[in-house]
Amino acid sequence: MRYSKDESTYILGNFNSGDAITINIYKLSDSSHLVINGSCSEIGTTGVFKYDFSQTIINKTEYLWIMDNGTTDQDRKSVV
Repeated sequence: MRYSKDESTYILGNFNSGDAITINIYKLSDSSHLVINGSCSEIGTTGVFKYDFSQTIINKTEYLWIMDNGTTDQDRKSVV
């Protein structure tokens, strides 16, 4: 949850530790592709990967994000 427009939002996904994870992010209101194959980093060796989505948001906005390790993907909707 963000408390300020200037805070970053971390998007998280669970994969196998050591995987190479990329992310694609779409703005749902106009289907624009904001992030193309962004690189995610693993938190320690937990298998939990994060992406720092540091967009400046003025109004409530819905996004679709898809994390992928080349074999499996995870997708979610986030409201920022």
